[in-house]
Amino acid sequence: MERCLDKLSQYVHHLRSLQYHHDAGDWNRLWYALERSLGCLTCPHCREDETEEPPHVLVLLQTIRTRWDEPDHRFHMDLKLCLQKRLGLLPPEKVGSPIANIFFTQEGHSARFRHGSHRGYTVEWLVDQLLANSVRPKDESMVLNVVRFHGKYRSLNNRPAAALVRFAIALERDGRCVPEGTIRVWPITKGLRMDDGSGQEVISKFLLASDSKSHGRGIVARSQHNGNGDEISLGGGHWQNHLDNLVCGRSVTGTLRCGQCQNICASLQHVYLVRDVHQPADKSLQERLKRVTGCFAICREEHLEGCDTFPHPERQVMPYKVSILQCRHCSLKLGNIQKTREMEGDWRSCFPPLVACLKCEAMAFELESACPNLLQTKKWITFASALGQRCMVSLGDVSFSALPLRDRNFLRKIARLSPTRVPAPVAISSTISAQGFDAILKGEDSWQLPLQEMNNLGRCIHEQLAVDTEIFWLFAKLREDIIKHVRPARSEKHEFINIFSRFYMSSRTQLADDNTFSQAFLKMQEELREKGLATLPWDLHSLVELKQQVEKFPGTAICWMCLCWYENGGSTSFSFDDELEHARLTMTVPTVVCKRLRQTCLDFTQKFCSDTEFGGSEPAVLADNIFRTTVLNYVLSSSNLHWGLGPHVYKHAISLGAVLECYSSPFNSTLPMFCSQCVPLDYIFGSIGPFQGSNVDIVLQQNADKLIIVAPPYIESELQACVERVCYLSKRYSLLAACIFPDWSDAQSVKALIAQCAQSGVVVRLPALKHYYHDYSAGNTVPARFASLGFVLSKDFDDGRLDAIAGIFELMRTQSAAHSTKGSGKRHAYQAAT
Repeated sequence: MERCLDKLSQYVHHLRSLQYHHDAGDWNRLWYALERSLGCLTCPHCREDETEEPPHVLVLLQTIRTRWDEPDHRFHMDLKLCLQKRLGLLPPEKVGSPIANIFFTQEGHSARFRHGSHRGYTVEWLVDQLLANSVRPKDESMVLNVVRFHGKYRSLNNRPAAALVRFAIALERDGRCVPEGTIRVWPITKGLRMDDGSGQEVISKFLLASDSKSHGRGIVARSQHNGNGDEISLGGGHWQNHLDNLVCGRSVTGTLRCGQCQNICASLQHVYLVRDVHQPADKSLQERLKRVTGCFAICREEHLEGCDTFPHPERQVMPYKVSILQCRHCSLKLGNIQKTREMEGDWRSCFPPLVACLKCEAMAFELESACPNLLQTKKWITFASALGQRCMVSLGDVSFSALPLRDRNFLRKIARLSPTRVPAPVAISSTISAQGFDAILKGEDSWQLPLQEMNNLGRCIHEQLAVDTEIFWLFAKLREDIIKHVRPARSEKHEFINIFSRFYMSSRTQLADDNTFSQAFLKMQEELREKGLATLPWDLHSLVELKQQVEKFPGTAICWMCLCWYENGGSTSFSFDDELEHARLTMTVPTVVCKRLRQTCLDFTQKFCSDTEFGGSEPAVLADNIFRTTVLNYVLSSSNLHWGLGPHVYKHAISLGAVLECYSSPFNSTLPMFCSQCVPLDYIFGSIGPFQGSNVDIVLQQNADKLIIVAPPYIESELQACVERVCYLSKRYSLLAACIFPDWSDAQSVKALIAQCAQSGVVVRLPALKHYYHDYSAGNTVPARFASLGFVLSKDFDDGRLDAIAGIFELMRTQSAAHSTKGSGKRHAYQAAT
């Protein structure tokens, strides 16, 4: 908390500087203060608070940055008023709020009020006055001063808040409607004091009061004589357990999974552990009449994921059991759908008529926070004993690291630990049908076909976006950790970027095969050593290890929000805001390519994503999120790996029958079909998967005597794998392969390819500084400072056809270098739609 408050103090300092320069009309310094304000908050929860809570200064600053060239726009006029509200120069307004959304800050409170309108009276007296309607929740004496911190309204007046909670509990018990409370949301601003007569500083009051051990969900009413008292809990009892209220404003990443296949079944924020009595199973009739205390995990049916339901076979005998719940992937029985009105316990009034009752031994749960394993137990009561004695616990509030050491050790002893499931592509077909390729090669749009694969991807597009974004986050944070250790000098920065780009591309290729990247990591270590940079003291082999090492994934919305871009002439530059200024990720793409990809995303969402699968978003918003994720997939490899032969060369290759680019991406592809690593998301743009995948074989089976263009990244391991793949395909199919390699005469891959061409092929030598590559990021051509070799391989064609194909490389000698146009661009910072 202290670190976040320090960052918020820095943020307020930058806002005050921004306000000063805005009033003075100093636009240069105003821009600098605006950039500092936008980049100050690194905590995703703090950024969410400043984004969602009025006066929405962070959103306004992002909008002003995009409309910087429009000084007469209304957002510039609104800035002054919004800054005054955020800095506390204007008193906060009174707003209504459900009492369920107000959290405590203190662990306990005294029985009597010490100051204010109710001085000398007890909290119980105030509850009676509220129930008798002598005092109303909207009265001036009941207005609560609160601050918003990490998505929750935290009350600075705990005794009135406790009275309101007890009042709401009583109304709920009687089946009466609970009115809203009234709050004043004070901005967390250093030096700001409350105007309630106490003169206390807001930050000081918040820090002194923040000793709650239940994250603000419970508070103890202490007696003035012995310090003991009853606890009212926002996590249990008759009130506040309505699911819609409990999950409001929370960001939970813990999941409940199938214990057999680890398929996600529900988010922990929707699952509740409740205590109740039940009949013991598998006992005699006399013993079954005895009731025993037990524990159940329940959630609403609509919050289940990846599950199917079937009529319960024993419904006639046990009418409260409506359906059987099974895992959609492995058909394991996960529990039942049951009627709450025929169950016991006071908590049942908080749920709808039907709930899912989950079977403990069939489930595995991944706690929010730092527990690196999935936990499994045979009985829910065993797990509940480590979480206290409350009658109801929201598993979304449970954090492994926040538990006392005794309880953590207890869980480790009684739980069966299994490796945490790591991000993996969602379950759709990885092999596209040959019929789909037939239609693609007839000139139809690649994103439309094949229909079955596109329909599958459309149904699970949100899960796939989450998977790809988390993989990006893991590698981005690894890159940040490596930079902190290596500390490359300014002259070494470009070399380091290239080394990590090669590692990332190789890792994505290996992850598609066996979910590991150990070879790529070892190769990166060798390259760091060769360039005189510090090697890493740790080893990594898989995403499981990487997930345990780096900072926790904050969610897709935060990653999308940190992605910014601006247009500069005919190009668009992307950047991912990073905690380290010198580690910022950047990528530049021609604007026309971005517009084409955006349109492709929109076409995909409109055709293959039904209205019910937008997650409450419009098709345009979902398309925008697909585009953002695609950018994140490739921003880590935005070095000279994006060089290629260029559109001029590919145009000539198409006239010679070229059908496939074997190493490409959505941002630099020219042919209708290409190979890339980031599938299945790249299927949308025409990718058929990695060059090593089986889809390439299907293409060549359907297209005899066709030409493929092979331009691999210049990484020794990639070159060797490429040569083996090309030689295998050329022996099995009737094809022509045009390959461009660096002139590394001592490399085994180059030697093997030269030997193969001596039997059936042509070699074209391109001297250094006398041929050109196309830079897809800048949209121009650049002279190659190294020598290259062009290879044409085939065993079924005459020398005349081979020489014609070799003309592709001759074009690289004559291609003129185009000059990129640079101009003052307008910066855009798009905020993720949630």
